[in-house]
Amino acid sequence: MVSEISLATPAARSHWLTIEWLSKYAAELNDIDFVWCGFKAHHHLACQTFTYAGALDQAIHAAVHQLNRERRALPLANLRISD
Repeated sequence: MVSEISLATPAARSHWLTIEWLSKYAAELNDIDFVWCGFKAHHHLACQTFTYAGALDQAIHAAVHQLNRERRALPLANLRISD
């Protein structure tokens, strides 16, 4: 809900201010969502529960390491050395 003050302030400045209303959540505007999507798609962190924060932290670091290793391997798989 938008308050009267929130609406009046931009209206008073409308000669130089343009308001762009965004959705409450826009995944395409949040870069980290692409990373989390990769974790979920590759099942690095999907469907897991953690008993304490340290275990989650370790799992995240391991997943980042594994995802980086996978991403590095793919571009190098079809390298051809010219003669």
